[in-house]
Amino acid sequence: MDFPTQLTPVFLALAACGTVESSSPDAAVNQVDAATIDAAANQVDAATIDAAIELADAAQRPFEIAYGNEFRIINTDQAQKSWMLVINTSQLPLNMETLEVRSFTDDHPTGVVTFTANPHDAMVGPGLAGGYTLPVYDTYLFGSDLVTETTSDNQSIASNMLSMALVNTPNGMYDINTSVTIAIGGVEQTLDIVVHVEPISGPTWFEAIAFTRE
Repeated sequence: MDFPTQLTPVFLALAACGTVESSSPDAAVNQVDAATIDAAANQVDAATIDAAIELADAAQRPFEIAYGNEFRIINTDQAQKSWMLVINTSQLPLNMETLEVRSFTDDHPTGVVTFTANPHDAMVGPGLAGGYTLPVYDTYLFGSDLVTETTSDNQSIASNMLSMALVNTPNGMYDINTSVTIAIGGVEQTLDIVVHVEPISGPTWFEAIAFTRE
C-alpha cells in the first residue's frame, strides 16, 4: 500500500524527536569544576583551625588553671597575689618547682603589667587543686563550682603561685588588656586578663572581680 507523500515530513519530525538526548545526574556531577572545590576548601576559617589546635593542646595538658581574669585597681602599684589555683587533671603528681613565667604582654603605651612566678618544691597530687587564694575569692571559685576539686593540704604550696603588678601606669580611668604565658613541667598555658584602672581617690584597692578556669 502506498502512503501519501505528504505524510513524509511528519515521520521525519517524529524521527528527529527521537534523537533528543537527556542529561544524566552523572553528567551534572562531572560539571563541578576543580576551582570550585578549591574555593570551598579555602573557606575554612583560620580561627576554626586555631580553635581545634587549642582544644588538642588542652586535651594533652596535665593541668587546668583557675584564676582571676578581671581586676580592679585604685591608687596602688603593689603586687597582687593569691588569685590562682592549679588543678591537676592528670594521673601523675605535678611538680610545682617547675612553675615559671615564659612571657607577658599588654596593650598600654606606657604602663607595664608584670608577672612573677613563685615556684615551690612540692607536688600537687592527681585530682587536687594547689595554691592559695584569698578568702574573699571563695565565692567566685568554690561557691560557683568553678573549682570542685579538694585543695591540697600540702602547706608548702598553700601560698601565692603567681603575682601581678602594674608599673608606670598614669592616673585616670582606662583598661589594660594583658596576657601571661606560664609553664609547669615545660607545658605552657596562656592566661588572658583585663585590668580596670580607676582614678586615684580614697583607699588603695587591687582585687580580682571575675574568675575563669582554663
